[in-house]
Amino acid sequence: MPKIVDHQQRRAEITAIAAQLIADKGIEAATFREIAKVSGYSKGIIEHYFENKSDLISASLDWANKRYYQRAENAVKGKSGIEAIEARLSSTLPMDKSIRMEWKIRLVFWTMACIDPALNAEQCNRVEKTTSHFMADLKSAVKRGEIAKGNKLEHIAQRLIFTISGLSCAAVHNPNEYDKRRLNKEIRHIINEIKQS
Repeated sequence: MPKIVDHQQRRAEITAIAAQLIADKGIEAATFREIAKVSGYSKGIIEHYFENKSDLISASLDWANKRYYQRAENAVKGKSGIEAIEARLSSTLPMDKSIRMEWKIRLVFWTMACIDPALNAEQCNRVEKTTSHFMADLKSAVKRGEIAKGNKLEHIAQRLIFTISGLSCAAVHNPNEYDKRRLNKEIRHIINEIKQS
């Protein structure tokens, strides 16, 4: 009787290996041949699941973002307003090695998205999704009286994304300077700014 293959699980396993290679050694290391070597699958099997390198990178970013969305969802569960924003920030910033790995993958993807229209479109959709999550938290904060009515919430949400991106890049490049203590301090500063806006 032939062995039943869970294709979704296999693709996820290969994606996780590719993501780790990208984070540890850069995009050049994530070749189909190297992924086959690390995974134990043949190069042909890798090619069966991924059309090309762009497809592989996009899947790696999806893998990293799924981890993030699950972590953020767990962090904000039962919270709203400012408390939810703070929890979302804490789950987004690279507080540990695992989240730094996710950010390394994002940085590789962002570089490619600058020149690849399809990847750029994917990135724009991801930014819109993240903006909508912060918008929901900000609207809740207005309802609760934690921030003033009349604020341009979309502008604040976009500023949050820009700040997170910059802080995360700094933390990936200099994790000793931007350690957990420093990032938590930055979160408190961001929250104070939102309250005063």
